[in-house]
Amino acid sequence: MSQRQEIEGKLREFVTTELLGDPNNDELTSSTNLLALGIIDSISMVSLRIFVERTFSLRLPDDVQPDEFSSIARITALIERIQGTQAPSATG
Repeated sequence: MSQRQEIEGKLREFVTTELLGDPNNDELTSSTNLLALGIIDSISMVSLRIFVERTFSLRLPDDVQPDEFSSIARITALIERIQGTQAPSATG
């Protein structure tokens, strides 16, 4: 399993279990628009943010825009981008 698949799997599990209350939901895809469907609102955005920071051991910037949480694919890309910037430098 690739790192991207692992991240998406953890995010999908959180969204289906914690936000949808339906761990057996198989209709949620990586590109499902979580904001447009009302799956994520301002309150669930906070819990998702906390989940991401704790699960992936990173700090999300304060200026992260809501549209970066619009789908599992977008959240995964955000996590990968931040992990890349927070990774220890190989030079130095």
